[in-house]
Amino acid sequence: MPARPLAGLCSASTAQALSGLPAMLDKSCVTDQRANDMEGLTYDLPVAETPLHLAGAISAHLVVGSRSPDGIVVVRVEDVAPDGAVIQLSSGVQRLSLRELDQAESVVRDGMIVRPWHPFTRESQAPMPIDQPVEVEVEVFPTGAVIQPGHRPRLAIQNSDFPHVLGDPHRLLESSDLDIHHGPQRPSWIAIPVRTSG
Repeated sequence: MPARPLAGLCSASTAQALSGLPAMLDKSCVTDQRANDMEGLTYDLPVAETPLHLAGAISAHLVVGSRSPDGIVVVRVEDVAPDGAVIQLSSGVQRLSLRELDQAESVVRDGMIVRPWHPFTRESQAPMPIDQPVEVEVEVFPTGAVIQPGHRPRLAIQNSDFPHVLGDPHRLLESSDLDIHHGPQRPSWIAIPVRTSG
């Protein structure tokens, strides 16, 4: 995934970070994430045949390769309507140099980390090894949503969330080339609490 420093500009994250101002000017970036999704990778799940109820913590386990010692990875869980419109249900961001995981504090269910706990301390900071895949756990904010029949869940991954995640002003337009691995030897996955009804 090539560096895209302005990914996130047309997203629900921007509306949240700027207290709803973008939604007052132009609702399209809040009500449809299609343009933003073109700035990264998307993975569509099968179309729902019955309502899918999402309720609770979400976690993405990604195997990430980077061409720089730091960067961020953004994960969005979305609802794709039959007409292609995309609504963001929740999102999460992880700084790659602060990926260290505290296993004792993390919540694990059925062998999957459903709520990762990162110390986010200076002592836990470590640069990314260049072009070497490492596991990164991304906490996505818990959500409650229903994906209706005919809609499909989507996972969108990006390497920037401008202006929502600005951080250090010296890295204002920070973005780094990332590889997201998702094969049998290096699987990436997402844990979403889903209940079907029907």
